[in-house]
Amino acid sequence: MIRFIITHSGRFHADDVCAAAVLSCIHRDATLIRTRDDGLMDRLQDEAIIFDVGRRYEPTRGRFDHHMRDAPEREDGTPYSSFGLVWKHLGQDYLRCLIADADQTVLRDIHERIDERMVRPIDMVDTGRLSPAQMGSVAGISLPELIDTMNPPFDPDVGEEQAERRARDAFSSAVSLVDAMLSARVVDLEAAIRSRAEIETEIRQNWGDPILVLKSPGDAQAVIDALEARHVLMIVQPSSSGGYGLTVGRRCAGSYDNLVDLPAAWGGLSGADLREATGVEGATFCHSALFFAAATTREAAHDLARLALGALEPAQDPSPNP
Repeated sequence: MIRFIITHSGRFHADDVCAAAVLSCIHRDATLIRTRDDGLMDRLQDEAIIFDVGRRYEPTRGRFDHHMRDAPEREDGTPYSSFGLVWKHLGQDYLRCLIADADQTVLRDIHERIDERMVRPIDMVDTGRLSPAQMGSVAGISLPELIDTMNPPFDPDVGEEQAERRARDAFSSAVSLVDAMLSARVVDLEAAIRSRAEIETEIRQNWGDPILVLKSPGDAQAVIDALEARHVLMIVQPSSSGGYGLTVGRRCAGSYDNLVDLPAAWGGLSGADLREATGVEGATFCHSALFFAAATTREAAHDLARLALGALEPAQDPSPNP
């Protein structure tokens, strides 16, 4: 029975805040203690998880520090922070708290993705393997930087007890922020994994069709890339803003390089102007960059896609069926 979650007092960083968010979800009734008192930690250790303090890495006893000689490292030599250690051993327990009905394959996939995209970068920043200078202009809005700014400023007129109380309150706010962000990321990834399977099925069943029509929103381009389905030039799917969206295919996921453009005459038009230009009742908007258009219904979005394809140069040959 874990009754206490213990980390260091004083200034906090992204690794201890993120680890606390994970552990607080797994052990919701546990009391958070911020201390550097070794005696107190030793007395409570049988009922506690202790992280980022204590100079011990003993996962079977709930000790997850990384500030000692021979600190644990990943296989590639990247040192762990306390967040990395907690995620390694307890990350899947955290995921089960949020998506209890997910199968083990999905849990493992989400665990690995979060480790690669969030946990490892925080490990690298905390252990000095990644500096703000290497992050460039985005350093100021990185999670480690944002969490660091949540520490209360030093005030020489404030006593030690009051200063720690302020730090404890700020730490709690930072944990709440990470909890909301990390739990949203987990739910989003779980939905993305389900969506990926649906998109893959749709592409395979309609191989060769340049218009991919989906029943739910999702990152279709990543699946298109994985299947090398280069015949897909237009994607129709429900929009999170309501109605349906028409998106052109890109050179690859994450790229802004369009495979094709929507007709230039549509660019920047909306409402009645777009309906007049296209003849499609239900057309509502076309982006000036010619990569996206919106409509009120799936049929209207599909009509826009067919019109756009008809305005292109001779179509590419479809990719061979895999």
